[in-house]
This record gives sequence, structure tokens and C-alpha cells, in this order.
Amino acid sequence: MSFLSNQQLVIVWRVYEPCNLGCHFCEYRRDIVRSRIITPVEDIIRFGGILSDYKKKTNNQVLVNWLGGEPLLWKDFMPVSKALNMNMGISLSVTTNGTRLDSQEIRNVLLENYEMITVSVDGFGDFHDYHRGQQGLFEKVKESIKSLHLMTKNSSSKLGIRINTVLMRDNVGNFETFCREIASWGVAELTINQLGGNECDDFFENNRLLPEQAEWIDKELPRIKENAIQNGLKVLGGKKYTERMIATSRNVSIPVDDCVAGRYFLFIDENKKISPCSFTSKEYGIPMDKVSSVDDLLKLPLLFKKLKGEQYAQSCMDCHSTQVFDKFER
Repeated sequence: MSFLSNQQLVIVWRVYEPCNLGCHFCEYRRDIVRSRIITPVEDIIRFGGILSDYKKKTNNQVLVNWLGGEPLLWKDFMPVSKALNMNMGISLSVTTNGTRLDSQEIRNVLLENYEMITVSVDGFGDFHDYHRGQQGLFEKVKESIKSLHLMTKNSSSKLGIRINTVLMRDNVGNFETFCREIASWGVAELTINQLGGNECDDFFENNRLLPEQAEWIDKELPRIKENAIQNGLKVLGGKKYTERMIATSRNVSIPVDDCVAGRYFLFIDENKKISPCSFTSKEYGIPMDKVSSVDDLLKLPLLFKKLKGEQYAQSCMDCHSTQVFDKFER
């Protein structure tokens, strides 16, 4: 078994653990005492070379998305971006809190080397600033996105601007108004996550979506998507995704036995382990150093299947991997 032909391989790679915000729901927030690992550049370049060879051998596209922490704080962001995109032909995207988008140098790299930037914005001013731990952040990010959009219009850049918002108990009621607001900034796409966590987490229990709120999203999302497209904004996510949201709000498990692990999507964590998703690094994670060729990369689906047979991950019994549930369905 190998990656199927004419498919895009998406790799989400947590390369940078440090962060400059104190987001209430994030395990990488600045006030937590934890590891702050930064992936060595030489490891990224080595693996990038394998991805480049894979692209040539299979004729499949490769997209790498940097995750943090806050990857735009990474001092090697610019040289690594240019090396992978210009020299190796790898498509790039990045997920960011937006605090560094006022840097002209970073904007230039995004315009020259990136296909997509995803900025985390969770609602209007006071709500976003409070939960992200920085006063005035909403307005700062708004102005940065509007400026970046204008720069894309005035250039030949292929950069798309996406916002991802975390839906919680106190912001879901403003979701449709929020869609109209960000459309006016020049944002091309909006993705959503419901607040994640567990029952031992007080913040999660006090802020998670109520079942009736998840049911409202399920019912109204098609209409909201239709209205948003009239304003030039694509709101992503389909029925399968909103049903996952309802199940989570009701504490109902959805097991997934076969997610075609490793064929179209890979996650690389800060410890350089490659796994089918961020929830299965412990059980199915394969050290990146053990993947030294395209053939090794093509064998990953079989290896994941073998590992799954030896030690079935608890997380697979209630899968929360958003890509499995069509978070990005248009």
C-alpha cells in the first residue's frame, strides 16, 4: 500500500513550541511551564528533501503547514520557508496568532512563498482579547489582515487568507455577524473548531458548546455558508463535521477504525515523531530519523496499520481529528 496517485499530501508540523500569548484554552500558552522545543533546521531541510523527492516520484502535491506555539516568532521562519518553497517546490501554509503580521519582512515571505495563512481569531474585540490574553489584539490583527489582503491584490501572490475561530458558549451567538465582519477584511476562508478539552478541565466544562448550540450550528451552517459566499467568504465544514460537534457536546463517542492513516495526512510533533494525527503520536508515532527515503515515506501507511493492530489507540475509539470529519469541506 502507498499514497494514492494524484492526491495532495498534507503535513501539519509543530516546529516551534514557544508562544507570546496566554490563550486560556491552549497548552502552549506563555504562562505554562513546559518544554519549548524548536525543531532543528537541519532536520527540516533533510526531511524537506525527502518530500521533494516524493513529489517528483509520485507527481503528487505536498503541502506543509507550520504549527506552534507561534511559528512566526521562529528566527528561522524566513530562510526555511525560502528553502522548502523555492528550492524544493513544496507548498507552504502557516497557522498563526497574527501578532507578527505587522512585520513587513514576514509579510514579504508570506507573499512570495506561501499558499495559505491561517490566523486564529475567536470573535470580536473584548472576547478575543480576553481569551487570548492581550489587550488590543483584535484591532491589531484586523488591521494587519486588511493590509496583507491589499498587498496580495496588488501583487501576483497566490497567498490566501483564512481565519480559524474557536466556537465557545459565549461567542457562538455572534458567529454569523462575525462572518460578515471578517469578510470585509478581505478574508477568503473561515474554518471553525469547537472548544476542545476534557471533563477534568474547568475552563472546558464552563465554556464548551451546549448541545443546543451545536445543534444550531448544524442546522444553520448551510444558510450561513450561502450568505457568506455572497460577501466573498467561504465558510468551510460539512454535515459530517457538525454532527461531530453535536456528538462532542453530548459526550457521545464516534469511533473511527479506518482513517486511511498516513495516505493523505501526516502530523509531525515537536519530538520529531510522525503519526497519522496529533492524537496518536504516542501509540503510532514513528521517529522522523527512521524515514530516510521516499520508499520509507511510502511505507508509512502499512507501518501505521501494523502499529494499530499491536496497540489500538484510545483516541481512535472517539476520534476528534478534524480532517477525518471534513472540517475543510467547501
